[in-house]
Amino acid sequence: MSGTKHGSTAEIEALTQLLKEEIAAIDRGELDKVAQLYPRKAELLAALEAAAPAIEKSAPSDTAMRQSLQELQALVRKDAALLERMTDATSDLVSEISRIRDRHGLKGLYGAKGEMQKTTATVSQRVNQKV
Repeated sequence: MSGTKHGSTAEIEALTQLLKEEIAAIDRGELDKVAQLYPRKAELLAALEAAAPAIEKSAPSDTAMRQSLQELQALVRKDAALLERMTDATSDLVSEISRIRDRHGLKGLYGAKGEMQKTTATVSQRVNQKV
């Protein structure tokens, strides 16, 4: 059992460090770094999920592990909040770009050269056939 406990502790510490790194990257606006960290984060989260029974068994008697888990939980919450704000900001940006594009393009009523488009289909029914 001590091997499992040690492995779990190492995974908790590794995920804690990774989340600190990810939060710092978000704060610096290094979104490519966030994307690079994702596979390792997913791997560590899966490993911790698999180790959950051993962690739950060890945590009541292991003060250091409980403190590590509390720190990890706080970092997970902070990271999730930052990622949610990034998602909201991206969604808002996409909506704004669409609104500007619609305004400048008159919602597709006119072509690129200013000619009136045929009205055989509504804008939402048009299909991009270039794909």
